[in-house]
Amino acid sequence: HSEAIMSYMQAIMQGGEAVLDDEIARFSFANDLRDLATWAYKNSEYVGEEVLAYLPIPGEYVPCGDLETLTGGKAWSL
Repeated sequence: HSEAIMSYMQAIMQGGEAVLDDEIARFSFANDLRDLATWAYKNSEYVGEEVLAYLPIPGEYVPCGDLETLTGGKAWSL
């Protein structure tokens, strides 16, 4: 799918006409929608402070610590 999408985008950028199969267009739309939803979820304030590990003022540097010990098994919030 990615090769068809890339050739479609190149044809559009060069000013030509391009045709994209409906199945590939649907796949691309669903993939982009999923990526945006995941990005929005991970960047929301509630998730950043309540679901993910959040430390507004960083403490000590622990280079090789166990995830369970350091964050209770949560991934770090950015």
